[in-house]
Amino acid sequence: MTLLELWKALDKLPTIILESTNAIVFTSEGEFEIENIEYNNNQIKGLRASDEAWHDREDYPEENKWIIVKDKDGREFKYHQWTGYCYYAYVLYADGCDGWRSDIDIVAWRYDYSI
Repeated sequence: MTLLELWKALDKLPTIILESTNAIVFTSEGEFEIENIEYNNNQIKGLRASDEAWHDREDYPEENKWIIVKDKDGREFKYHQWTGYCYYAYVLYADGCDGWRSDIDIVAWRYDYSI
């Protein structure tokens, strides 16, 4: 996908969706978390991104938001949340989920916007 194709796809979405949806962009230079979309006369002017998609373990995420965690070996694990006092791992089923205190040695995390 070219940048022009991306612009055209984003430009077709309603502004309310663009303003309320977060995203991670993967490039050859790394992962970037889109922080803001800037507009000029209701047209997209550009994307503001941070190269700090991954956060340190001690920089806690918002409570009860889905995150992906990374262990000291660099392996990634989905379906985690910060509950305010510890990290929880979850298994999702068609009719619910089960959660428990995560036994992963977490060193970093990032928001999981795919859920």
